Amino acid sequence: MGRLKLSAVFVSVLFLLAVAAVLNGWQLYFMATALLAVPVVSYVLGVLAISKIRCKREAPEYAGESEPIEVSVRVECKHQIVGPIHIRDTLPKWFQPISEEENVERHSAMLITFKYRVLPMKRGAYKLGPVEVNLTDPLGFFNFKRRHRIFSDIIVYPSPLRIPELEARLGGAFGEHQFEGTGAKGSGVDFHGVRNYQPGDDLRRVHWRSTARHRKLNVIEFEHRAGQDTVIAINVKKGSQVGTPPLTSLEYSAKLAAGISEQALSQGNSVRLLYPGVSGRASTLGSGITQFYAILEALAVMETNERESLSGMLQREIESIDPNSVVICLSPEVEDDMLECVELFNSRSIKTLLILVTLSSTLSHVTQMRISELASRGSSIAVVRCSASEVMAELEYQYAG
Repeated sequence: MGRLKLSAVFVSVLFLLAVAAVLNGWQLYFMATALLAVPVVSYVLGVLAISKIRCKREAPEYAGESEPIEVSVRVECKHQIVGPIHIRDTLPKWFQPISEEENVERHSAMLITFKYRVLPMKRGAYKLGPVEVNLTDPLGFFNFKRRHRIFSDIIVYPSPLRIPELEARLGGAFGEHQFEGTGAKGSGVDFHGVRNYQPGDDLRRVHWRSTARHRKLNVIEFEHRAGQDTVIAINVKKGSQVGTPPLTSLEYSAKLAAGISEQALSQGNSVRLLYPGVSGRASTLGSGITQFYAILEALAVMETNERESLSGMLQREIESIDPNSVVICLSPEVEDDMLECVELFNSRSIKTLLILVTLSSTLSHVTQMRISELASRGSSIAVVRCSASEVMAELEYQYAG
């Protein structure tokens, strides 16, 4: 459209010049010059407008996998823009727009604010940006484009995947129920009885019916599981990943690890995440909701780019794992030196559970032989069959050590 307008202007200028030459009329020369100046002036106004634009984006720092998030983009124009303006935000891979609202077109305005929603389809660390602004000069002769290099970092947590049959198996590994002592100030999950109020008790636990009957404050008492150290170890050796993104063995391992840590922490256990390269709070034992989100963040940035094997890492870290702990390993394969690792754990009274994450319908003969050897040495093995087409996993079978 702009080229057509420019062509019309130039043709008109040539026509005026030709007529002026024939009639020798200076007024026609003046008209041709004035007409030729129109696109020039319009171009200058467009350049000034595009240079005075400022952009700002507001986006959450954290998001959940397959949970929609809202992003807000604010475009401020120092000068009134006469022509239409088109704004497009750049989305990273695995961010699916719920609508086309990350591309907007507005007419003249000094301030433009728009919001759009996207769906993160895969865990990871991502960058939103840059923002691309396109506008025309006031008369629509020229198009101007500018990329504003503003970026927003978003960490997408893996969605916890919980398998009821596997949870039942893990429940026994996470410890026995114990009574919450009289002086305890925390809250468990199972009702135990009523006792006298003590300073420091949560007033939300007051049992009003008993208080009214006995004319003194009584509080509800709970019981909870004894805390136990739980270590979740994941195989991130380079080349170990099986499948096609976004549904690979590593993605399922992250989802299962999130579900296992959620279950363990809810039962009062201290949980630690272990894989080569992990750092921060998640790499040390901790409990509570803060530890859970630290583990989710570490799982979000986990990649298979390490040289160290799962069993090699466990042997290196064995001194940092307390006796009577539970070590849960997630791996798409049974490594040949895992047997030696299990024997070392047995010598320190550390229970092990290997969760074999497989996308294959059958296990190789070598894998079956290694599973049998591990089970004979006291390790528990669970084979989790995962779907390559949709997020779905089931406990195929298990070997109790």
